[in-house]
Amino acid sequence: MRLQSLVIMSACLAVLAGCVKQQPQLPANKGNSADSATLALRQANEKLIEAEDSLLAEYVTQQTEKYEKSDNGYWYRIIKTDQKQKAEKQKVKYNIFSLENELLLSEEKTVIPGKKELIAALDHFVLKHQEVTQASLIIPWHQAYGVSGQSPEINAYQSVKADVSIMKQY
Repeated sequence: MRLQSLVIMSACLAVLAGCVKQQPQLPANKGNSADSATLALRQANEKLIEAEDSLLAEYVTQQTEKYEKSDNGYWYRIIKTDQKQKAEKQKVKYNIFSLENELLLSEEKTVIPGKKELIAALDHFVLKHQEVTQASLIIPWHQAYGVSGQSPEINAYQSVKADVSIMKQY
């Protein structure tokens, strides 16, 4: 009898020990390496960005107004500020122009700065300069509408100018 209960208990323990879930293993080929096509595309884009940066630097020097270059790669000129402007939500009106001053797009949005509700350069500018109520920006294509553009108004790889007005803040 004791032998029979000992065998049953041993069997139960063996079954319970076998039910423990094993930790999943990582795949052997897991890594952060990029393939050659991705690397070639990244290098091509970096060359395009460098070329556009030098063209825009020359364009900025030809302007009558003085622009400053941001750490993100766009140029800006602050026209008007208000120290009491800081708030979580901001109503932003902006006009996008070609570098030849042709109006391409005009929009007005209520945004939370830093939440990527605007193109990259505008979002960065509104986040970093919350006291500004009016500004002008010269934006390279990679900080504006990128490789896809915004059909039909803005072409792919098109650098633009933006006049920004921060009208209300909540």
